[in-house]
Amino acid sequence: MPKLLVVETSPRGDHSISRNMTRTFVSQWRAAHPSGDVVERDLAETDLPFITGPWLQAYFTPPEQQSPEMKEILGLSDDLVRELLSADHIVIHPRIQLQRSRIPESLD
Repeated sequence: MPKLLVVETSPRGDHSISRNMTRTFVSQWRAAHPSGDVVERDLAETDLPFITGPWLQAYFTPPEQQSPEMKEILGLSDDLVRELLSADHIVIHPRIQLQRSRIPESLD
C-alpha cells in the first residue's frame, strides 16, 4: 500500500491558499491510490526545537550507548525521519515569503 507524507508549513489554517492546494492534491492522490495511506505533518503545529549541544551529543552517540535522556532528546527527530523514509510519495507545500525569497524556518 503506497504512503503519502503531507508536510504543511502555513500557520494560516483554513485561510491558507497553499493548504487548499495541498488538499486538492491529496484528494486526487487518494482517488489514484484508494488503498493508500496519508500521513500529515503540520510543522506550524509541531514544536521543532533548534539543534543544541545535547542533541548533537545524543545524535553522535551510538544507539546502544544512548542514555534514556538522549533517546528522549532525539525522539521527535527520529519520528520525523521515520515518517520521511517510510513515505513512497511526499508533498511539501511551504509558505514561501516572496518578499524575502526564503522558505519557512520550519523547513530550514
